[in-house]
Amino acid sequence: MVTSLVQLVTQVPTLLVLIGGIIVFLVMMRRSIAACALSAGSFALILVVRITRVFVTNVIFLKQRQMGWPVTTLAQFMSVASLAFALLEAAAFGMLIGAVLAGRIKKDSPAS
Repeated sequence: MVTSLVQLVTQVPTLLVLIGGIIVFLVMMRRSIAACALSAGSFALILVVRITRVFVTNVIFLKQRQMGWPVTTLAQFMSVASLAFALLEAAAFGMLIGAVLAGRIKKDSPAS
C-alpha cells in the first residue's frame, strides 16, 4: 500500500491536470455538450486508468512474492494488465478525438 502511494505521489502533477480538466469541462458544459462530455469522460477514464494501474501492478508483484510465481508467470500477468490499460487509454484518446471533432462536421454540407 505504501509503495502504491509513493508511486501515486510522482503522478500528482498529471492527476491534478486531469482533475482540473474534468472540472473545467463540466463548468463549460453549456457551451458544447457533446465536446465537453466526451472530454470530461476521456479525462476521467485516463485518471482512473493511471490510478488503477499503480495498484494493479503492485498487487501482481505482491501475489508473485506470496505465491512464488516464476518470472514467466509474472511476465504474463504484467503483459495482460499492460494490454488492458493500453486499450482503455486508447479508448480515452479516441473519445478526446471525438470531442475535438464534435459539432464540426455537418451532415448536410458537401465535402470540400
